[in-house]
Amino acid sequence: TKKRYVMNIPLSSNLLNVKVKDVENKKLLLEQYIRSDKGVSEYTMLIGVLSDDIDSISYLNGFTYDGLNNTISTKMVRLKEDNFPDSLDVMNNFDMIIINDFNTGNLTKEQYEVLKGWTEAGGFLVIGTGVNGNKTLSAFTTADNFIIGEMGDIIKASAVPLGNFVEDEFNMPIDILDISIEGGSTVVSKGEFPFVQRLDKGRGRVLLLSFDMGMEPIVSWKLNKYFAESLFQNMVPQILVGTDYESKYRPGFDYNINSALNNIPELPLPKYGTIIVIFVIYIILVAPLSYIILKKKDKRELMWGIVPILAVIFSLIVYFVGFGSRIKEPLLNTVSVIRLNENGIYKVKSYAGIFTPNKTTLKIQGLENQRIKPFSRSSYYGYNSSQTWDDKRIESKFVLYPNPSAEFYDIGVWGMKTFEVEQSKNIKGNITGGLTYVDSDYSGFVENNTDVELEDCTVVTADQYIKLGGIKAGEKVEISKGMNVSFANRHDLRDELYPRIYQRYNNIKVDELLKLRLNNKKRDLLDYFINSEVQMDGVKLIGWTKTPILEDILVNGKTLKRYDNTMIVADLKLNLKSGNSIELPFGYIEPVIVQDSFIKGHYDTYSNMYYGDGAVEFSFFIDENIESKSIKIRYDNPSYYLKQFIWDCNSSIWEEKELSNFVIYEGEIEKYVSEKNEIRLRFDIKDDGYGISLPQISVKGSVK
Repeated sequence: TKKRYVMNIPLSSNLLNVKVKDVENKKLLLEQYIRSDKGVSEYTMLIGVLSDDIDSISYLNGFTYDGLNNTISTKMVRLKEDNFPDSLDVMNNFDMIIINDFNTGNLTKEQYEVLKGWTEAGGFLVIGTGVNGNKTLSAFTTADNFIIGEMGDIIKASAVPLGNFVEDEFNMPIDILDISIEGGSTVVSKGEFPFVQRLDKGRGRVLLLSFDMGMEPIVSWKLNKYFAESLFQNMVPQILVGTDYESKYRPGFDYNINSALNNIPELPLPKYGTIIVIFVIYIILVAPLSYIILKKKDKRELMWGIVPILAVIFSLIVYFVGFGSRIKEPLLNTVSVIRLNENGIYKVKSYAGIFTPNKTTLKIQGLENQRIKPFSRSSYYGYNSSQTWDDKRIESKFVLYPNPSAEFYDIGVWGMKTFEVEQSKNIKGNITGGLTYVDSDYSGFVENNTDVELEDCTVVTADQYIKLGGIKAGEKVEISKGMNVSFANRHDLRDELYPRIYQRYNNIKVDELLKLRLNNKKRDLLDYFINSEVQMDGVKLIGWTKTPILEDILVNGKTLKRYDNTMIVADLKLNLKSGNSIELPFGYIEPVIVQDSFIKGHYDTYSNMYYGDGAVEFSFFIDENIESKSIKIRYDNPSYYLKQFIWDCNSSIWEEKELSNFVIYEGEIEKYVSEKNEIRLRFDIKDDGYGISLPQISVKGSVK
């Protein structure tokens, strides 16, 4: 018999050969090297294709995507139900999934759930239908209400709307599926029949085509590839556009996790000042003082005995001084980052580190609902220049199924081994809140409906934060006006909440030392979060808890003394209305980077600055139900050579104007705000090393 196994194993990019062994009851059945392809660039769009006839859409191979910096290449990967990811970690490698002429009902429940979760987190899902609509939509119409719609008959129509999309005379007959989806919007249509529909799901997007991309007349159309490029380019979710696309591939600053795991604030540290004094006294006694005394007594030969005796005495003194900080057994340190939406848990990342004072071997086992996973950027992946053992030595072993576990071999003294933990049970309940923004100030409440007590809580908006302190389980805290503090960017927020403290640990009181080390640990976790997130949008509560989130983890068959720290980030509602008036704060409306507007340059995700030589254009879309009374534009303008423009809707020209603190008052609204409630800004940048920051707008108005 034959059975297929799929193991998702993260590999370092410098590993081109992997040894695979097939072992049964310690009997080696097969051993061979498998060569792995070198990974694609992180700035390559990876596109997975599910199709029973993938050759029919081969014209899509090699299509390009225009990003902020330059033209981005794409790579298509053939997928089937037997290799389609059932892990979100694997699925996140894809930017886009195309389903055409494929029975999605063949996907397992796990694969389908991963596909939905990936889409809502920012994925771009394209579904072709037409005569094969029943196949491609089978999972979506039977499994749940991810896509809700009404499906009719196959209609013969003219492909003119598709040709019009790329300014081509394309009037061939085409079979389209009469289908409409709830909550979607039509992108390409003819009369009442939509050819292309768009449905936003979370941060991602579903693009539903009423035709099959692999059938005539599409496959013979001379502009089929150009049409697909244009359609996908214009319809990608914002997460794949410009700055967000670059941010999407930030590594997550995993060294912050390692730093947080190596920092255990509760552990007592040796009193370095006392030990230094002891060593100074020892050196004085063992060398000049002993020598002088014995010389005066003419007994210098006794130095041979005095020195060892003093060494033993002072060794005992140092031992007893440091006894309180002595670690006898391994310790478990865990950190978690939990994202909560209005309905409860959204995303959980948990990591653990085992610290051992002795050279030993460790075996880690989780409970039934836990999954032990490699921490992919840890040192046990890839070659380490400090390693001196031969190629036969095994450093670590992970068992993925059926009982996940990990083993680390010959760990050095004071060694730390890290791993990731997934579990189905986390915290119960959610965090709710309502904030009102009136007269450029916030007020409202936050209520902790979880089963954990929170400490050091902060409400964070796009450019302001409000310190709240601790919130007990079930407690409701009111927020008054005047509590908000402004900050420039996400890194400024981190530095204000948890400044890096480099103060030496000696001569510090125990409680002050605990606060200092805990501050640095929180800074590491917050740094990890803000560098893993594509954008800090909306209003959030950031709180901390020491309540254990992870269930017990067995190490060498027993539980260890452990320390737990968890950062909880919860989305809060922002009420923008006060009667008929409405006010939108800075950062509430996200700027959209107009494609092809940037000539040459790049965006620095760390400093939130644009650098380069050329022009970059932004559009701000205000809700169509809002009638603006005044609009303020804000951004930093450090460069003398920067030219700034705002689009004059009446004259249809770019008007040059100083925009760093420009206010559009009620009498000028029609001049700068289009009928679509859009404001357009353009900046001409010189390659002088200064660049510009991301512009923001605030709006005061009323509900139409």
